[in-house]
Amino acid sequence: IGEAADLEAVVRAVHTLCAIGGSTLDQIRYRRQLQVYERKLQQRTRRIARTEEIAETYREIVQETISATSRSDLHTAICERLVENDGIEFAWIGEVDWAEKSVSPRAWDGSEQGYLERAPFDLEGGDEPTVRAARNRELTVAENVAANVSEEEWRSKAFEKGFQSVIAIPLLHNEILHGVCTVYA
Repeated sequence: IGEAADLEAVVRAVHTLCAIGGSTLDQIRYRRQLQVYERKLQQRTRRIARTEEIAETYREIVQETISATSRSDLHTAICERLVENDGIEFAWIGEVDWAEKSVSPRAWDGSEQGYLERAPFDLEGGDEPTVRAARNRELTVAENVAANVSEEEWRSKAFEKGFQSVIAIPLLHNEILHGVCTVYA
């Protein structure tokens, strides 16, 4: 009888330890899942904050468009507003001259670091995003300037200046190209 009672006590102890172990494993899984959810929430919160910042910049640019007294003032204000955003290092607006087949800077703001020194940008021979946007009248994006840095000259120059990505936006109105706004991050 004594051995049976001892065996029964051992079995109860093992069951108790297994229950504790199972509960501990459930807590560990729950904590890991909670950490994953917290990271996702932080990412979404950052995206929402970034979206709100972009929306505010857009509203400011629209306001500048309404209140600008000249095209030059408008271009300057747009560049200034864009550079106020975190991550935007440099923005410029270029005017397209079809007779000269080039794009020349008209307004800029931010850390240009001599990037515009090679202006005007050649519409016939260049592959820089500003040139492509003007030539094709389409949004041009280079998400990773360092990619193919040895194949395209503009990439090495932009990379030397610390730019990591570029977006060039053709400024069109009634199918007429008025310029290109290029933003470097």
